[in-house]
Amino acid sequence: MQETYPYETRCCFADVPVLVRHTYDYFPRFCRDYLTDQPPELTLTVTPENIALERSRAEECFPDFMLESTAVFRLFCQAVATRGILMLHACTVEADGRAYAFVAPSGTGKSTHATLWLQLLGRQRARILNGDKPLLRVEEDGRTTAYGTPWSGKERWHVAASAPLAGICLLDRGEKNSIRRLSFPEAIPHLIAEAYRTETAEGASAVMDSLVRLAGAVPVYALACNISEEAARLSYETMSGQH
Repeated sequence: MQETYPYETRCCFADVPVLVRHTYDYFPRFCRDYLTDQPPELTLTVTPENIALERSRAEECFPDFMLESTAVFRLFCQAVATRGILMLHACTVEADGRAYAFVAPSGTGKSTHATLWLQLLGRQRARILNGDKPLLRVEEDGRTTAYGTPWSGKERWHVAASAPLAGICLLDRGEKNSIRRLSFPEAIPHLIAEAYRTETAEGASAVMDSLVRLAGAVPVYALACNISEEAARLSYETMSGQH
């Protein structure tokens, strides 16, 4: 006998309509900007076992209704890996219609650097697409689109929108601001480290293929920076080709 769930929510992530079967009423509120009436291409069912897995991996103690929403994201990423869609742990800014992803260990300053872009360019030209876990859709030729998701870090910076990915920037603290473009062999280990590679061999292989295409087509930079508008200007002008 098929188990029944009290809630079924239709939402759309990375242009993939999904039907989510779940237990708690938190999830529709959590993803309210991503709700849709489109016929679903995927059905995801969040089981008690999925929630237990999230609890075992959580660094803090979260209630089950919040862990359920995290489980949805994990299930979604596993289901769409073979479509060229992956999650990259990054803060992603949309500026002048193009997306730029900032990658760094927690506490290094990627969110701060992103807000400096907003100050530099103004909110009519720039916005934060996603503060922590954007989805990337990588085409066969490497062209990549970045998408906002509701899984967006403690600041909850996200919009239900997308933009072509024009660059990825690896941030590191430095007294003097400097930036350089990385070669493919330099870039790929960093991208692998920051991507969710799924729980299955097939999914992990698909994510690796997507990362290889991504690194071959989208410029990846290393930025040593202090927390200043000068650093934001350097990264913007270099990555956007404005200098």
